[in-house]
Amino acid sequence: MTALGRNTQHVLAVIEELTSRGVGFRSLIEGLHTNGPMGKAMITIMAAFASLERETMIERTRAGLAAAAANGRKGGRPRKVGDADAAKARSLRDKGIAAVDIAKMLDVSRATVYRHLSPVTCHLSPVTYLSPVAWRRSDIESDQ
Repeated sequence: MTALGRNTQHVLAVIEELTSRGVGFRSLIEGLHTNGPMGKAMITIMAAFASLERETMIERTRAGLAAAAANGRKGGRPRKVGDADAAKARSLRDKGIAAVDIAKMLDVSRATVYRHLSPVTCHLSPVTYLSPVAWRRSDIESDQ
């Protein structure tokens, strides 16, 4: 029942669409069908309980994340390269050491080293980032 729709209204809309096309609905797990009014009522109730269960799960997850954040925990994967190692990688690169050798020293992949050696290590917002196409457009517009 939970896989049929996102919430009670969506489940009922899907069942109504099936009914309008002359297709009946039967849930094998719950043993419900839409052939009669009692079956439709039971499907509505089951869909409501499934929606309630889903919303409760989402609410508990958000509360758990908020509690973890209040205790100083951050989500996501732990960083492999800290600020000190990133600075070390930059200083080694400035000394002329190859990225492959730096990766071996720090026990990380070569791609990780390149990521931390790139001139821009933060993600720019769409407002501040201009694609090369936008640069060309701005050049054209400024000339006119």
